[in-house]
Amino acid sequence: VRIYARRDEQLEAAKQYVAETLPRVIESRDFGEPGVATTTTSLAEALDGAWLAVESAPEKLEIIDDS
Repeated sequence: VRIYARRDEQLEAAKQYVAETLPRVIESRDFGEPGVATTTTSLAEALDGAWLAVESAPEKLEIIDDS
């Protein structure tokens, strides 16, 4: 998994969330092994070789609305 964001503080928050949450998710499902999550501020690097990209943004219209 590659996590892309424009700001380093967003990436740090994402890494912390994954580190805290993933072990509990795996334990609650009683199967699986954690993979690797990397972070980058480069969109090109994040998409290099990807077969699936998922875009996500907070529910704030000033962020989402590009009109």
